[in-house]
Amino acid sequence: MVGTMTDIHKRKLAEVALRESEQRYRLLFDSAEELISVFNRDGVCRLVNRCAATFFNRDADELTDKSFTELHFPDGSEYTRRVREVIDTGISRRYEDEVQFPAGKRWLQSRVYPITSTEGKIDAALIISRDVTERRAIEQALRENQEKLKALINATAEDVVVLLNSEFEMEIVNERAARGFGRPAEQLIGHPIGAFMPPQIAASRKEHARRVLESGRSERFEDQRAGRWYDNNMCPVFDSQGNAQAVAIFARDVTERRAMEEMLGKAKDAAEAA
Repeated sequence: MVGTMTDIHKRKLAEVALRESEQRYRLLFDSAEELISVFNRDGVCRLVNRCAATFFNRDADELTDKSFTELHFPDGSEYTRRVREVIDTGISRRYEDEVQFPAGKRWLQSRVYPITSTEGKIDAALIISRDVTERRAIEQALRENQEKLKALINATAEDVVVLLNSEFEMEIVNERAARGFGRPAEQLIGHPIGAFMPPQIAASRKEHARRVLESGRSERFEDQRAGRWYDNNMCPVFDSQGNAQAVAIFARDVTERRAMEEMLGKAKDAAEAA
């Protein structure tokens, strides 16, 4: 009799511990900022958290037993295919795409995980998604601005224009600069500033760029490369916090001007000597 009472007591304690564990799990599940849901192989929702439910403007219980087709027309069949692939292969997958919701489309970054039942069978998939709509909008704006910047830079026909990142690698190279290097701009992007210059000139220009980046002040100087003289103006590029994060180089070929100055200097010397 004592042994029976002990077994019952242990079972009760286990049941209480299980309920407390489930309550903690549910609290974590519903307080998560990510969209979390569980779907079976038929693409039917078995569980969804509050965050995901808010995207449908409905309570979580209202979404249970709804299919992908009902929730995400017309893309439901594709989402069902993804879940089946994860269940059948047992391999998690990552996706990032634009998803239709009642209030409009949102970009979601999702990871789909296989769920193994107590019998050891994979019969469902856990989907954890993060809303990355704002991030995508920022990336698009940056791409558009970069295209505008490139167009503006390439419209500068006479000046060499190069943008260096904090590692002194070329991020933007205009067409005039590419002609000077004798190769397409695409082949220059990502290379250090001195990769296609004589070592002495490369070291000098990198040192100027380093000082500009560290001091946050522009530097102007002239040097010679491949028989041509250049007037170089290096300017710091600041981020939103006011920190120098890149260096913009504007250089103009002044070989003819230097030759003229030399001729004038010689003429002056000859006149003074006469």
